[in-house]
Amino acid sequence: MEGSTNPGFVPDQRKPSGLLEIATNDVNSHTYVYEPNMSLRRMTIEAFPSEENYAQQDIKNLQDHRPNLDELMEGRRAKKDDSFEEEVEVKKGKVIKFGWIEGVFMRCLLNIWGTMLFLRLTWVVGQAGIVWGLVIISLANVVTLTSAISMSAISTNGQIAGGGVYYMISRSLGPALGGSIGLMFTMANTISVATYTIGFSESMLDLLADIIPSWNGIVVPQDECAVAGCRDMDVRIIAAPCLAFFLFIAFAGMDWVTRIQKVLLILLIFAQFDMLIGSFVNTDFGTLYVDQIKDGYQNVNGDQRGAYGYTGWSIETAKTNLWDQYTAGPMNSNKEAKSSFMEVFGVFFTAVTGIVAGANLSGDLKDPSYAIPKGTLGAIALTYVTYSYFAVQTGFIFLPQASGVAEEYRSTKSDNYTMPSYIEDAINGCGPIFNASAGGLPDYSNCNDEVNAQRDCIKDFLLANQPNETEYDEYRIWGKGKGCEHGSALDQMTMTYTSFTGYLRYAGGFSASLSSAIASLVGAPRVLQAVGKDNIYPGVAWFAHGYTANNDPYRGYILVFVLAMGFAMWAKLNTVSVIASNFFLAAYALMNLSCFHSSITKAPSWRPSYKWYNEWVALASVFLCLGMMFALDPIWAGATIVITFLLGMYIFYKDPETNWEVLLKAKSLWMLSSKLTS
Repeated sequence: MEGSTNPGFVPDQRKPSGLLEIATNDVNSHTYVYEPNMSLRRMTIEAFPSEENYAQQDIKNLQDHRPNLDELMEGRRAKKDDSFEEEVEVKKGKVIKFGWIEGVFMRCLLNIWGTMLFLRLTWVVGQAGIVWGLVIISLANVVTLTSAISMSAISTNGQIAGGGVYYMISRSLGPALGGSIGLMFTMANTISVATYTIGFSESMLDLLADIIPSWNGIVVPQDECAVAGCRDMDVRIIAAPCLAFFLFIAFAGMDWVTRIQKVLLILLIFAQFDMLIGSFVNTDFGTLYVDQIKDGYQNVNGDQRGAYGYTGWSIETAKTNLWDQYTAGPMNSNKEAKSSFMEVFGVFFTAVTGIVAGANLSGDLKDPSYAIPKGTLGAIALTYVTYSYFAVQTGFIFLPQASGVAEEYRSTKSDNYTMPSYIEDAINGCGPIFNASAGGLPDYSNCNDEVNAQRDCIKDFLLANQPNETEYDEYRIWGKGKGCEHGSALDQMTMTYTSFTGYLRYAGGFSASLSSAIASLVGAPRVLQAVGKDNIYPGVAWFAHGYTANNDPYRGYILVFVLAMGFAMWAKLNTVSVIASNFFLAAYALMNLSCFHSSITKAPSWRPSYKWYNEWVALASVFLCLGMMFALDPIWAGATIVITFLLGMYIFYKDPETNWEVLLKAKSLWMLSSKLTS
C-alpha cells in the first residue's frame, strides 16, 4: 500500500548535513538516509576503512570464502571465485637492517668527509683566512647541528618508516609541506651526486697529468689550462662514466654498498693521517709524491714543495693567513672576479649536508628512533673537529699564493744562492725585478701583476734561448699570462703537497667522492619512493615500486642518475655546490619549522623521547637558513621558495586522502575538546 502525503507537512529541501541524516524531503521522513559524500575524516587523524581492503581478491588465497547473509539463510555456500589472478611479486634476497654505527654514523662520516675536505677546505682558508674560515665552518655546523637536533626530536616521536626526513616532516606538518620538502630533498641529494662526481673528475685529471708522460689533457690542452676551473670538457668526459659506475654499485644492493663504504672509510682515515703527518715532515727530501716538474719525473722535493706554498708550521704563515684576502682565481665561480664570504660559505656548506645520509635510509635501520640521533650527532661532532683542525693546519703551513717556481724559492730562502748565468741574462733582458728577493729573482710569494709580467718575460727569454729540450727549464711550471696558480687560495692540489705520500690523499679524495656520491645516489631515490607510496603527487607513485627483499627503488636510481648527469655536465664544482646548498638550506628550514610548530602548539601527539631540543632555537634556525639562502643566491632562493609553495598549494587544493593529517587539524580538535570539557 502506497503512502499518501500529509497536506500539512512542508518538506525541508535542505541536504543532509551529516553522514547519517533524517531525510525530510520524502514521504518516509522517518527514514535514515546514508549520505556517502559526507565524511567524518576531517574529525580524526585516522583514515576510515576502505572497501578495497576487504575486496574478494584480498582473501582469494583462503580455502573458503566467508558466506554472506543470503548464503547463511539459504544454507548454501558460494563457490570460490578464481577469476582474480592478481600477480604477487615474491621478492628474493636477504633483508639487510643496520644499527646506528653502520646505518647512520658511518654513512654520515663518509658523506661529510667528502670532496670538500680534500679539494676546497684549503681554498676556504686561502680566501677567507683562518678566523673567517673557522667562522664559516662553525656557522655551517650551527645550521646542521640545530637541524639535526630538530630531526632527532622528530625521529623519536613515534615510529619512523622509510623516507627519512620526508616521513618525519609530512607526518608532523601534513602532506602540503611534507610532500614539497620531500621532492626538495630528493633534488638536493641529486645535485649532491653531481657535485661529488665533478670533484672526482677534477682529482682524476690532476692525477693523470702527473703520472702519464706527455699528458696534454683529453680535449683541453695543458698549455691552455692545467688547473681546476677551466677544463670543463675534460671534466664532462670523465664524469659520465663515473656516474655510470656509481649507478652500477647502487644496483648491486645495500649489502655491497655497505661493504664498499667500509673500505672507503678506512682509506679516508688513512688519508687524513697522511695529511697530519705530512704537515710536520719538512725536509729537503720533500714528499713521496712524484710530479712532472721538468723533463721526466721526480718527487716533489723540499724546494719544489716550498715553491708551491708549503712552509711547515710557521707563525709568520699564520699571520699571513689570519684574515681574509679574497682574490680572483680559477676555482672561483667567476675566475675573473674576487670571491666573497657568502660564495666561500656556499661552496663549503655542501660538505656538511651529509647529516641526512643516515636518516634517508630510515627504512633500512633496525631502530631509527635510536640510531638517527646518536649516529647523526656523533658524526657532526667528529667532523667539525677534523674540519676545524685541518683549516687551522692549512693556515699555519701554506701560503695563500705562490709562483710554483723552485728557483725563485731558492732565491728567496737561501743565504748562499747563486743565480744561473742564463737566468741572469733573462733578467738583464727584462729589466730590474720589482721587489726582488735577496737572490735577485722575484719573491716566490709575490703575485702582483707587475711581478707576474716580469715572470712572463723571463719565460719567453728562456724559451727563445734554450733550444736544448733536455736543459732544465726553471720556469717550465710557470704558465705565461696566467699569473700565480699555486697556494691554498688558487690550487686544489694543496692537500696533495701537504700530505707525505700524496697518493693517500688521492685515495682519500677518491674514496670521499665515491662514498658521498653513492650515499646520495642511494638516499635520494628512497625519499622519492616514500613520496610515491603516499600517492600525493600524480606520476610520482610510479617510483614507489621496490625490487629485491630490501625494496630497492631501481626506478628512482635511474631518474636520479639522469638528473645528476645533467648537473654534472655543468662541470663547475663551485657553482653546482651553491645550488645544492640552496636546496639543503630550504629542507633544513622546513625541518626546523616542523619541530618548532609541533612543540609550540603542544599537540597531544607530540611526545619525543629526545628532550635536548628547544622550539625557539629551531625557529631561529629557520630564519638563519632562509637568510643564508638569499645571501647565497637570491634567484635560486626565490625559485626554490616558489616551487615549494606551488607544490604545497597543489596538495592543499587536491586534499588527498591520507592515513595521517595536518598537525593544525589535530591541534584544533584538541583545543575544541579542551573547551568542551572545561
